[in-house]
Amino acid sequence: MLTAPDLPIAIGPGDIELKRIYALSRFHGTGLGGALMELALDDARRAGKSRVLLGVYGENARARAFYERHGFTLSGKRDFRVGATVHQDVIYARALNR
Repeated sequence: MLTAPDLPIAIGPGDIELKRIYALSRFHGTGLGGALMELALDDARRAGKSRVLLGVYGENARARAFYERHGFTLSGKRDFRVGATVHQDVIYARALNR
């Protein structure tokens, strides 16, 4: 799902946020995630966007490695609270080539 960015970093007019890109665990390693990512990036390009942003739980090493393999780099952090515990998301960005 691509949406208007709602992240605590500087946002530009060419930015779009990628939210909720998931695959069931039985599909991990099949190429489905990469295919979904390419579709999302193509949709962002078609929408005239120049950068894709996303947030992911900072301790989700598998997801972070996936995003980094697809050219995303760290751009910031955001704290969120679950009950009395504060957790941290990391924010990634990737410039789009047209």
